[in-house]
Amino acid sequence: MTDLIELARDPDPAARHKLSQRITAICLESPHELSPQEKEVAGHVLIQLSREFETKLRVLLAHQLASSNRAPKTLIQVLAADEIEVSAPIIGKSPLLEERDLIDLIQHKTHAHRLCVAMRSGITAAVSSALVNKEEADVLQALAQNQSAEIASAAMEYLVAESENNKDLQGPLIARDDLPPKLAQKMCNFVSDALKADILKKFDIDPETIEEAMRQVRKTQSMIHPQGARGIEGKAASLIARMRASGELSLNRVIGFLREQRLNLFLEGLAAITDLSVKTLSNLALEGEGQGMAVVCRAVGADRSQFATITLLLERARTGKAVPAARLQAVCQLFDTMPADRALAIVEQWRARDPSPGKSAA
Repeated sequence: MTDLIELARDPDPAARHKLSQRITAICLESPHELSPQEKEVAGHVLIQLSREFETKLRVLLAHQLASSNRAPKTLIQVLAADEIEVSAPIIGKSPLLEERDLIDLIQHKTHAHRLCVAMRSGITAAVSSALVNKEEADVLQALAQNQSAEIASAAMEYLVAESENNKDLQGPLIARDDLPPKLAQKMCNFVSDALKADILKKFDIDPETIEEAMRQVRKTQSMIHPQGARGIEGKAASLIARMRASGELSLNRVIGFLREQRLNLFLEGLAAITDLSVKTLSNLALEGEGQGMAVVCRAVGADRSQFATITLLLERARTGKAVPAARLQAVCQLFDTMPADRALAIVEQWRARDPSPGKSAA
């Protein structure tokens, strides 16, 4: 320790390099495994010393310790939170970084740190979900390409929904071994013919099943935008505007339109409440799993009963059938656990992409 202190006091670059090598030797070449208490003490000392290094020496230290399971964890945590040149090898390889460490990096460090986490081998579902929550396109693509990453069902559903507009996600998602066949079938509605062929081959899906699903989508679209849609939409928008001006418009009244199978009025009314476009809400209403409507309902302050009613009525309008009990329970659980501020933030992003929020699609 005396030698280390003397080296730390010497500003000469050669002394600094020698100090980094001594630290590495303590971590990797000690004749006996340090006890947890010894590691903690050594870690704090080594952190103080390593902070004296210029970046290139910390990079060297990080590369030397990246694969070690003997280094003090506190030192590894500090290096992982360093600037990206230093942290990248630690985030990529260190066996000492745990789930909580990685989530902290995702939440508090830079986009570059999150990209490194997304490429790390064997990340857990909780880590993947934290990455998905940041909604960064290249991070999502890196996660989709990471076959060793565990991805929770809700996160996978989000990635599939996002892939409709982000084509860079489509190939990596279809190549994943854990993509559920139901989500793969959903992707057939919007991917290229070449990728659709890959899905049919990989999942052994009957082409007629895909065609029937697409016919159902077209049927529902025709219910929402029938012949003479412009005139109907204009009348619906006019009625909703009058109700809004008179204070008659409420979420319960909008749900009433859905009970009456007046989908255009339902969508126009919900557009007025949310300031989202009818086109965006139409797409969410057509989404079979209901995650999008869960976000909308949470953002506008709907209660569980109102959300469940909307889910049941939309499914009846789309398919003429009831929502399977397991799916209804899953989507209601998503609604229950979604923080309102998170839902509001997502809706704000949708509004920003809408060409004409709160108005009918042309």
